Amino acid sequence: MLDYKTTTFLTLCEQMNCRKTAEILHMTQPAVTQHIHALEESYGCLLFLYDHRALTKTPQAKMLEQHLLKVRYDEAHLKAQLQKSCVPDLRLGATKSIVDYMIAEKMIALVSSKQYRVHLLVDNTKALLQHIQHGTIDIAMVEGEFDKHMFGATLMQTEEYLGICAKNCPLAGREVTFEEAAGYHLMIQEDGSGTRTIFENQLKSHGKSLSSFADSAYISSFVVIKELVATGLGITFRYRSVASRDPRLAFFHIRGFPRTHDLYYVCLKDSHAENWIAALLSLDTISRADHSAGNVSNTAEEM
Repeated sequence: MLDYKTTTFLTLCEQMNCRKTAEILHMTQPAVTQHIHALEESYGCLLFLYDHRALTKTPQAKMLEQHLLKVRYDEAHLKAQLQKSCVPDLRLGATKSIVDYMIAEKMIALVSSKQYRVHLLVDNTKALLQHIQHGTIDIAMVEGEFDKHMFGATLMQTEEYLGICAKNCPLAGREVTFEEAAGYHLMIQEDGSGTRTIFENQLKSHGKSLSSFADSAYISSFVVIKELVATGLGITFRYRSVASRDPRLAFFHIRGFPRTHDLYYVCLKDSHAENWIAALLSLDTISRADHSAGNVSNTAEEM
């Protein structure tokens, strides 16, 4: 079980500021320092260093943080089990693209199973990872980057990731050079969005950045982005599935850039949530089998 010293440690790991940690925990700053020193004496290592007046975690602190986050999560799960109602709570998170376009069948299978009381939080990748660390969700379905040392991850599915433009755009249906695409106005989502991070990393690997485009706009709503792109005011980059049903839009691919991207189930590494991911994967298998059977049935009816 966690005690007041480890609670102070985890809060400091999150805030990386002794004053803010003291305010959150209603303590004095010297008390925060005493708790950290007590842990350092107990474990026989330094946990934090000051580098140009900025607090940094030592490698040992990162190891301890990962362990204590898992302990805190598993302890909360155990408490829920001990006080358990008939149906356990399963707290999921997902990015908006995944929720709106990719998991309807998955959610139908999950709710229909009646094995869990399902909660679903929609947010960007960065925020969902923070919710996992805080223990407010069990599993996130994400498209963005994450720390594979901190989080356990299992492949959920692979999606095509392409350029999107208006149907009458000169780029439509083509493989183009980066220079051709960069001449257009780029519509991209807010910082912290998984789809934006994917594209920024692709650009970085080619020595480019968002500023390489003629102009850019940062818009949180993909519905708005889609409308702007459909009217020919710019281009964006997204999964094929989020725009494939809109007849006003077309796709293109930048030569040399990846055409696909993996989506993951993510949870705290080595925690109980990994068992729930296994359960979700088996539900996915059932859902895919039902979907395939439905397609066969529909084909037979059409014949």
